[in-house]
Formats: sequence, structure tokens, C-alpha cells
Amino acid sequence: MKTKEITMIAAMVTILVVSQFSLQFIVGVNLVFPLLLIYTYNLGFKKGLITMFVFVIVRFVLGMPFLVVFLWAWTFFILVAGSYLVNKISRGNEYVAATFTFLYFIMFGIFASIQEYILTEVPFYAYWIRGLPSDLLGAIAGFVTTLLLLKPISTIITQFLQDFSLQSQN
Repeated sequence: MKTKEITMIAAMVTILVVSQFSLQFIVGVNLVFPLLLIYTYNLGFKKGLITMFVFVIVRFVLGMPFLVVFLWAWTFFILVAGSYLVNKISRGNEYVAATFTFLYFIMFGIFASIQEYILTEVPFYAYWIRGLPSDLLGAIAGFVTTLLLLKPISTIITQFLQDFSLQSQN
């Protein structure tokens, strides 16, 4: 991997961590899902996956409980893979991306319910229904965030990559 790619991944992980800490007091609102989708849209599956794993490791080092880290690892993999496939199918359409973000927020609640059921045998539907209001709030916020940020962040990433390409040629 080139220096520019490592630098960009480090910056993106930093943005993910800071956005998560800055919005943790608002139940259900999470910028990590839309930002991972946007990063995967622009950089592809491999770099989206690397960004996701580095973020999960950093959050574990910063004190996130292991079960949450485990949940994030397998569900964020689904997010990155889904984002990559949706981008290939939709060719970067921001409305399709925003709709996928909305659906992923709801699916994340289902995924968390599955993991909780496996670990504690709490009925799946009870755990999922309990979290549904915050999942819906997050889904709406994620939809709007993706619509608002996909194009500007894509432009910044493209410009960053072009600037480094031009500098390395000189």
C-alpha cells in the first residue's frame, strides 16, 4: 500500500472515531455507517474493509467491550460488502446509497438481536423491538447524512488522490 493510501485510511479512521465520540450522547444517531459506506463507494472493497478493521481495532484499544467489537466486526463487514455491491449496481447514485444506509440501520438492529439471542437466549423479537425506535431515528439520520455527504466527501477523496498523483509525477 502506498503512503497516500495509508495516510488517507488513517485520516478516515480518525474521522470515524471523532464522529462517534462527538455524537454518542444522541441515541440512535451514528455517522459511522454512512461514512463507511461513502469510503467504500470511493475507495473500493479492499480499502473500505481495511478502514473498517482499523476502526474496530482502535475502538477496542480505546475501551469498547469485546462483544460490541465482535458485533461491529461481522456487521460492518456486511456493510462494506453491501456498500461495494450497491455501488457497483447503482453506479454511485446517492439516493440508492442513502436508501441502503437506511436499510442497514434497521438490519443492524436485527443483527444485534441475533447476536444477543445467541449469547443470552433473550427472545429475538423482544430485543429487536426494544431497539427499533432508536434504529429508526438512526436510519433517518443516516439517510439524510448519506444524501448530504456522499458527493462532497467523494469530491474531497478524489481531489486528495489526484493531488498526490500529481505530486508524485513532479
